[in-house]
Amino acid sequence: LGVKYENFSNPSTQIDNGSSITGWAGTGDAGTPVLDSVVYKTGSSSIRFPVTLSGNTATFTFTNFSITDVYYQSKYFFVYVYFPSLPTTVTLKFGVNATNYLSAAVTTQFSGQPFKSGDWNLLAIDLNTATATGTISTSSVFAYEEIIITTVTTANYYVDSSYLKQ
Repeated sequence: LGVKYENFSNPSTQIDNGSSITGWAGTGDAGTPVLDSVVYKTGSSSIRFPVTLSGNTATFTFTNFSITDVYYQSKYFFVYVYFPSLPTTVTLKFGVNATNYLSAAVTTQFSGQPFKSGDWNLLAIDLNTATATGTISTSSVFAYEEIIITTVTTANYYVDSSYLKQ
């Protein structure tokens, strides 16, 4: 009796690699994004968001990409985020624009481990089970990524690589 192992190499689709602030914006408690070449997870830089506590929520939005993927429902949306302190909840959105997207609340890292303060956290949502708002279809052109962090502190938050992967 033999067992055949197949190499199921599923390449990822890069959304952002943290090498430019073009397309990034901060709202709520988040300030203007800055390219940071000291604190990063992959490559040689990340996007730093200075956060000043006022409303307890910081939102980081990225819109400088365009992806069409008829198989999006079989994938996860991943993003690396550095938390200086532990958030209560993180909501990830991935979609066409601010009114047509898939979203889910994330309360742990993708591995199932709790969030880590003062460290990088790999966050992900399953695009098949995420909540749809507006219209999303296999012909949609995805061009919107948003990270909403609840219970923030006055500190720098960082975002690095984001991608789709099966």
